Amino acid sequence: MLRVNHDKMNVCFRSTQLVELSARCLGEHTAKVYATLLRLMESGIARCHDVYIDAGENDSDGDDGRMRTKREKPELVTTSQICDALDSSIDLAAVFPRSKSRRKDRIKHEDMMDMDDRTAVSEDENEEYQGQGALANKHLQMLANDPHGFVTRKGGRGQGQWEVDFKSLAGDLIQFELEALFTARFGATATRVVRILHKKGKLDEKQVATLGLIRTRELRALLTAMQEAGYVDTQEVPRDNTRQPSRTIYLWFFDQDRCRQLVLNDLYKGMARLLQRARVEREKVQAVLEKADRTDVRGRESELLSKLELEALEEWRSTEERLLVQVDRLDDLVALFRDFVPHRRDGSLST
Repeated sequence: MLRVNHDKMNVCFRSTQLVELSARCLGEHTAKVYATLLRLMESGIARCHDVYIDAGENDSDGDDGRMRTKREKPELVTTSQICDALDSSIDLAAVFPRSKSRRKDRIKHEDMMDMDDRTAVSEDENEEYQGQGALANKHLQMLANDPHGFVTRKGGRGQGQWEVDFKSLAGDLIQFELEALFTARFGATATRVVRILHKKGKLDEKQVATLGLIRTRELRALLTAMQEAGYVDTQEVPRDNTRQPSRTIYLWFFDQDRCRQLVLNDLYKGMARLLQRARVEREKVQAVLEKADRTDVRGRESELLSKLELEALEEWRSTEERLLVQVDRLDDLVALFRDFVPHRRDGSLST
């Protein structure tokens, strides 16, 4: 008996999205090194998160009476393991012009050597391997120095040991998608405001306007629109016991968990509507589809179907493809907002 391991597939999907993010930030070659590192880690990662390990309280009984397990040691990968697993077609020196030029000069020099002199080149094989390790270390250091913190150096064995903070990176992926949503719905200024609130915490209107270099009138309208949509909210801090509005400070804040829940609900609705639309469009050409699916017609549609029927069939296939592509894109976002991060014990999501 075989079944799909959904937890393991979520791990692979998470690695794919992290590689895409690293490619946008650092380039294709560094992303390939990162993909190799994540692939080596996947063998030791059973799932993206564990309900009991990520609950925050280890070695204590939960409400269901089961003992929570201790957090397992993080997966570590060495530079040597990455060099051994890297595809030989990947040119690690492509982003380092000096190293690439030295390699070309060396190849040109070897081509000019006699056969007797080529035997001395074999002695440098270990040096060439160490050179690959140095280049891989440069790429890994770029990943470590990136603001996202794709990797963290944890030791010096095997030319360096590397660890990945998946929990923090999942939060970065979610924030990246939320900011793309805010830019599409409210403009680039809204994204700037959300970044400020996400980084600084709770701020009043004047502080946000000063940090974001935004006019107060424009900022007030933008915050009101985002509050109505549920993406930002205010906290009232009264200056005295009278609690009068004129004597109250209103602090704006951004809650990523709340926004993620709102967006996740919208994604479910969007997927349901797309599938419903596909069903409606299919019913319009149901007679043509049934005729095209007959055994005597299948494979001979151009001969046995009329011109109008062929046009309707082609239009349906094009419409179905567009709708299913959109469903697939939304499904990737659902995995990001729902499956890459741990859940609270009350059922809600949490980073």
